[in-house]
Amino acid sequence: MNSAASTKCPRPKSNGCAIFEGRRLDQLTVALAPGIRTGDPRAIATAVRLMERRTRLFGLDAPTEFSGPNGGPLQVMKPAVHQQLRDDE
Repeated sequence: MNSAASTKCPRPKSNGCAIFEGRRLDQLTVALAPGIRTGDPRAIATAVRLMERRTRLFGLDAPTEFSGPNGGPLQVMKPAVHQQLRDDE
């Protein structure tokens, strides 16, 4: 890994930073591959933590909470009401 690249990240919280971090996770996962193949419990546990980090970084997990606009409550409609609204359009 290039030392300059390892210390610099594009603008924080930008998509470029997520891609950069994703590449670092890829490199770490590749480094763990031999231990994973041989069944090393520490390598496997570390790989699982890297996978969890990747899902948080890229928002791959399903949301655990739902909210409406500005964090308010969700408006829920019964299917029949929803269909009536479509018909009225």
